[in-house]
Amino acid sequence: MNMNMNMNMNMNMNMNMNMKNKTSLTAIAAGLMAVALVTPAHALQDKTIFELGAAEAKQTSKDFKPAPAKIKTDSGLLQFTGGGYPTKETAQNVWDQMDLQRATQAYYDFI
Repeated sequence: MNMNMNMNMNMNMNMNMNMKNKTSLTAIAAGLMAVALVTPAHALQDKTIFELGAAEAKQTSKDFKPAPAKIKTDSGLLQFTGGGYPTKETAQNVWDQMDLQRATQAYYDFI
């Protein structure tokens, strides 16, 4: 009787090992298939990323809109002078908001 039990246990262990091996092999095969599908598409590009970037049109100052003189936000009115430079009050307001955001984040990190 003990011999039958040992044989059954061995068979169950072998079946479990086979299932684990099948699962591992399936995962490996899926990964290899994904790599095989992506690689040819990437290899078709003749140019490097640097060459592709150099082929784009250069940006100039005409491509950008000037900053507005005033921006209304939840924390107050932000004012800019001289083409986008913040006033002292605006700079202080932004620093205060950044301090508040950091304090809030620190509070939430340690709850």
